Amino acid sequence: MFKYKEVIIILVVIFIAGCASTGGSSFFNRDKNSGFEEEIIFEGINGLELAFLEGAPPKEVYQNSPFDIVLEMHNNGALDIVKGTAKLGISLLFDVDDTTKSFQTIMGKENFQLGETAQIRWDGIDLKRTAIRKDSTENINVQVCYEGGTLAQPEVCVRPRPGKPGVLDGGCTVGEKSVSGGQGGPIAITKILDNDVREQGDSNVITFRIQVENVGGGDVINKGEVDDCKLSARDKQEARIDIQVGWLDGTEFECNRNTDGKLVMNNGKGLITCVSSAVPNDQHYSTPLNIKMNYGYVDSIKTSLTVKKDAFIS
Repeated sequence: MFKYKEVIIILVVIFIAGCASTGGSSFFNRDKNSGFEEEIIFEGINGLELAFLEGAPPKEVYQNSPFDIVLEMHNNGALDIVKGTAKLGISLLFDVDDTTKSFQTIMGKENFQLGETAQIRWDGIDLKRTAIRKDSTENINVQVCYEGGTLAQPEVCVRPRPGKPGVLDGGCTVGEKSVSGGQGGPIAITKILDNDVREQGDSNVITFRIQVENVGGGDVINKGEVDDCKLSARDKQEARIDIQVGWLDGTEFECNRNTDGKLVMNNGKGLITCVSSAVPNDQHYSTPLNIKMNYGYVDSIKTSLTVKKDAFIS
């Protein structure tokens, strides 16, 4: 009887292992050919998410009682964070060795399951030698600048010019298309216009008007401002980002970028116009674009602590 039960248990274990090895519909499936990974990873509007480690900083501090500030940075976006800088803002009541810290690659969900987490530490912070006569609340702010990216592959429609012969019913329509939900980063494609079709010999070319927006909780900045992370209000109002637009096969389009080859973002929005390579003039089908963006971004986090008065001061 016991042997019979043992055989049943073994068979069940083998069956479950077999299902797992074939790569079923698990959230942790890494099979790029299934398309499931891209659907999970390349969605959302998050990039680098910030949080203070519990107890660092503490809620209360006293004279001669050093404490630590630990910032946790979780890359909840699709692509890797290339590099970044964290700047600590804290009252002059405290002694801090270096308020500016740099960090390197923090992998995104494409290369690290669920996204990588890294820490920045400020250790051994203490109050300066001064008489603390009453409790006070002191604010702590950390500003983080980093270089990140977004990969977007929105669907567009290829069709013959109106009035020209060809396949007229292809299951897609041209016109303005809103793109929602993000593409795994704080900078996203939000709108595409694809109805401008022109003849070019025996083929057609399509003019795409693509809207790019900051959909995250921070601000887009120039990549050159990431290292020192010293920003003015103007730096956050106007920024330039790298952008490449083309087909999935690697063919790039001609785009009307700025004179330095970048897309200008004003108050978190930018518009770029691109002309496709040649497409068939008699076919009608939907196909994805391949849009790569690289940019600087800044976000911040705040908290506070209470400085307790000296125990020997009444």
